[in-house]
Amino acid sequence: MKKILFLMLAAVLFAACSKDDDGDKPVTPTIEFNNYSSTLGMSLRNMLSKYGEPTMSFGTYYAYLNDDENAKEQAVSFVVNQDKVCEVMQVLGEDAYKAEDIRAFFASKFTAYGKDSESEDGEAYLYGNNEKKEKATILIAVYGNSSVVYTDLTNIPEEPEPAEGLTDLTPENAVSTFLGKSIADIKKDFEEVMVAVDGGSMINVDNDYLMAVFLETNDEGIVASMTLLYNEDLADEDIIAYYDELGYTAMPCGVDEETGAETYLFMNMATGSMFTYSDCIGRFIDPNSVPEDDEDWDEDED
Repeated sequence: MKKILFLMLAAVLFAACSKDDDGDKPVTPTIEFNNYSSTLGMSLRNMLSKYGEPTMSFGTYYAYLNDDENAKEQAVSFVVNQDKVCEVMQVLGEDAYKAEDIRAFFASKFTAYGKDSESEDGEAYLYGNNEKKEKATILIAVYGNSSVVYTDLTNIPEEPEPAEGLTDLTPENAVSTFLGKSIADIKKDFEEVMVAVDGGSMINVDNDYLMAVFLETNDEGIVASMTLLYNEDLADEDIIAYYDELGYTAMPCGVDEETGAETYLFMNMATGSMFTYSDCIGRFIDPNSVPEDDEDWDEDED
């Protein structure tokens, strides 16, 4: 699940940083806290109707970010599977709550299953909607006082297998393999590992360079734009060094107001190629797929 959440653009927002001592304390909750367990199973349409337009979205991932640095809740994101909310990730403000108060809140509403020290996302205290954990349909993981993850155990997305033949795919070859190509031709080779998401298709890669590629087509069925999701272990410096060897120059363009990450415009003057990059995400556009009378594109190019 961690990998899927990263592919939907959430890993950097929801890293768990536990700041608390051990043990649930049998105290009555005294805090007001947003409990998102009721949104699990909610249809996408109803979720958007209730929470409005997301700050950012990618595929089946929808994030709502709070601009107020002092807000108790910094962000909440929803992952959708089969048109229903299957996971919710809640990021809390630094020291906005005491961890023991959060645990007491959930212990008053759900069954406490104790501490999970083997979680790949960090130490968590678990809660569910059944006295027996194996019979629960909802699982809530509390990571210190930094974040809470709600999971619908009846609707867990299947993680796609890495595409055969693409385990050694480099970012450079990914663009030449997919951008500007017919999606029908791509499906002939990769249909079994392609996952349909809102607005396009995703192919899991999972190597030292890339986690996945996301493809978007135009009306003619040509991949007009694509997004590369770079390996989460790579830093901006690694990406810049990789493309520097390919003749690209990385020009800083300021900080993204939504994510707080530095953005870059990569340009290769020899080939005329360019793309934008921020926070392990690269976005590429096929200039041959852009209509000549597209005013928005002309404005972007000026």
